[in-house]
Amino acid sequence: MIKNKLFYILCFLLIVLLIYSFSHIYDFRDYYIMAGTKYESPIYYIDNGRKIKVMIISGIHGNEIGGIKAAARIIEVKPDWANFIIIPRSNTEAVRNEERNPYYMSDLNRAFPGKPNGTDTEVMAYEIFKLVEKESPDIVMDLHEWERNYDEDSSFLANGLILDLMDSKFMEITEKVYDDYIIDNDSTKIMLDTSSLNGSFNKEVSDRLGIPVLTIESNMNDKLENRISFHLYVIERIINYFR
Repeated sequence: MIKNKLFYILCFLLIVLLIYSFSHIYDFRDYYIMAGTKYESPIYYIDNGRKIKVMIISGIHGNEIGGIKAAARIIEVKPDWANFIIIPRSNTEAVRNEERNPYYMSDLNRAFPGKPNGTDTEVMAYEIFKLVEKESPDIVMDLHEWERNYDEDSSFLANGLILDLMDSKFMEITEKVYDDYIIDNDSTKIMLDTSSLNGSFNKEVSDRLGIPVLTIESNMNDKLENRISFHLYVIERIINYFR
């Protein structure tokens, strides 16, 4: 009798645990950008019961592996920093081939806000842009990589932070993270830029929707784990300062 009661209690606790788990992480496999096409890519929702909603976009360029891996790490670990909406492989064809963009597509990061009846690249840009507009996150993190050396001393590799929206609060937060990184690191430098190109995800979302976007650029010449860590470092600190 006691064994049977213990068994039922354990089953009940297991069910409660499963319900709790599913209420805090949703992998909507029927929610995609470019659904039904060869470009379809899943959107992940992580609900941690937080007030702040953060959208993470990576894989706009398929060869920028550090940002793609960092987004995947957040999906896997599910840190409770915020509620997340994540598209880890925005241009899934480019990610699959590990190239900036396939030869038959134009640069996705010059195609925003996109067109609903345009080229494949323009439709992809349009669907991502409309998702941001629909979800209206507090912050968007745009994960990229570059190959740049530090302007003041080219013997150092440089990571970067880029923002276009001149929002005083978000600028102040970004500068704090910039200063933190300088204190915490001496082998890889960091550069802060306050401009972005026309047609880029950062500029078009910032200008048209008024949502703060931070482009995070890890250095492709650094070790992969260092690049992933840089993205996670910046994301966590931006969120902590924003709350």
